[in-house]
Amino acid sequence: MKLKILVIAWMMIDLMSSACQAASDDSLRTVYNHGLNTDAWSAMLYFRTGFTPGSSGLVLENAETSRLKVTGSQDKWKDRHLLTALYSDTLRDHWIWNVQGIHQIFVDKLTGFENDIETRIMATEIMYRHNAFDLPVLLGLKQDQRFRQSDTGLSYRLNLIAPEVPLDEYVHQLNGRIDGDILGPRRNSEQIMDYRVYRYFYQNTVDTLNIRIHGLRRDYYITPEGQIESREDNTQSIDNYLTYHIGPHTKMNMTGRLTRHQLQIHLLDGSEKEMKRTRRDVDIFGLAQLAWQRRRTGGIFRISHQIQEEHYQISESQFSSPYSGSSLLQTPDNISSATSYLLETTFPVGFADTLFLKTNFRKFQYDTPDEGNTDDRDEIRWHIDLGYSHRFSPSLMISTAISAHLLHMVYIHGEKSADNNWKRIFQLEPCWIWQPAPGWRWKQTTTVLANYVDYDFDTELAGIRSFLFRKFQIEDSLEIPVTPKTRVLANYKLELDENGKIIWDEWLEQKLIDRTSQTGSIHLDFRIYEDVYLRPGYSFFTRDGIRYQTQPDGTREKKSYLNFQSHGPCLQGHYQGQRLRMVFSAQTIRTQTLDVKRQIYTRLDFRLHWCF
Repeated sequence: MKLKILVIAWMMIDLMSSACQAASDDSLRTVYNHGLNTDAWSAMLYFRTGFTPGSSGLVLENAETSRLKVTGSQDKWKDRHLLTALYSDTLRDHWIWNVQGIHQIFVDKLTGFENDIETRIMATEIMYRHNAFDLPVLLGLKQDQRFRQSDTGLSYRLNLIAPEVPLDEYVHQLNGRIDGDILGPRRNSEQIMDYRVYRYFYQNTVDTLNIRIHGLRRDYYITPEGQIESREDNTQSIDNYLTYHIGPHTKMNMTGRLTRHQLQIHLLDGSEKEMKRTRRDVDIFGLAQLAWQRRRTGGIFRISHQIQEEHYQISESQFSSPYSGSSLLQTPDNISSATSYLLETTFPVGFADTLFLKTNFRKFQYDTPDEGNTDDRDEIRWHIDLGYSHRFSPSLMISTAISAHLLHMVYIHGEKSADNNWKRIFQLEPCWIWQPAPGWRWKQTTTVLANYVDYDFDTELAGIRSFLFRKFQIEDSLEIPVTPKTRVLANYKLELDENGKIIWDEWLEQKLIDRTSQTGSIHLDFRIYEDVYLRPGYSFFTRDGIRYQTQPDGTREKKSYLNFQSHGPCLQGHYQGQRLRMVFSAQTIRTQTLDVKRQIYTRLDFRLHWCF
């Protein structure tokens, strides 16, 4: 473990020393985090240099490593490393030659799975560039090691980046890409074609049509013996987008989209290589939106509707492997639809008052043709937000927000009707901000929240499932200037919440848990120079809980529950220069619970961005 930390530290120093020779646009970023039982490091180096007037070199380094400290066993590590080197040379007018090298490593000792990967690529690319037209062709050698297997083969890529072409008042554009790998028994490939055509009409009205075809194939090992699974993913989509200016302050948008998708997974070798699992989807989406803005008044009204169909074809004999993608194909055939209405508007009421309204209604339906499946259901959601603000003076403003979120879920089949339920969430949040003088600021927010989960049927077998949750919260933040370079920052939050259950037969609410939580901090923000500041401080957190238990004789007994305390000093620092930005924070926390003795933890966070 110590050796690995030294290697990481040497890597950081090496990156910084190498970066000293770079140009002014190059940069180095490093991040270090230390948690309760975790450590994480990352570094990124971007270095570009010129050799001759027509040639240049680029080195891009990304390194990440993390450690999980496990009591009584060896630490678990996860490492990522990506090194890219590129040499570019202009051969003649419109012709560019690139040589590229990539080295990627992923080592995972954390999850316990065989996820280690190492990939090396050496490739050369010839690019023809003229105005906005690019045609690069890449050919190279790739070595890929994973799952105890090593494959070597050809890697290729062909891109087409075309400019917009006006033709008969319409503007056309076509882009495409073909790339892939031929790695012994495995094949990876991807094909993308994007076609766009649009036309401007009067008063900034524009209509756009997009067509996209995407094909993807990935072959990967799923067993240590070298069994290969192939995933083929094909998508075709067409969408139309219309923007219509009704007037100087009103605009309408209309969108329509049709998408077809097919996913197929099968084995390439072994006794069951003909086994296939297929998923076919159709997605239809439509949206109409009206937006308006005039001085202090504005808003949006939107209607949308979406239909999705999913069809699955699964063979009787399924191959089981934790690395298989078959988990994507376990849902029964289904069709779902969702309709949504949204209204959002802000309008003034006098010179100092403003009202805000947002309401959203959504209906969702899910149906399956499988008679043995009982998950068919309807969902209806209402979400309403109403806000009001009043400014008494330039230094004092008060606002209030009221929100309600209602969800009604109904299962169609009687076998699951016991899961029919209502969820009701109500919240009231007044807030006021007082700024009596420059640099002074006092903000207080009060929140009252009630959440009810109400099942239509609470049976003795299933038990009482109708619950309630209530919370009352007050949060204060205060900023006070002490000197021109020093200010005091203080925050405090009090939370009182309770959980309970609803006994409908007795028309009774029975409390189960009470909790009281307090969070606070005070910091001294000291700006040493214009670009340097330190922020020492102290923070604390306490939580006291009470659990209510019903005794055999029917009486209610209180017991302490989830009592916890933590507090400790903290320090933050920040430096912002022309080329160097450095941020660090450190905190020591002393914790104590009912059953655990006092413990001390340290958290560290260090970030460095150096442009040189």
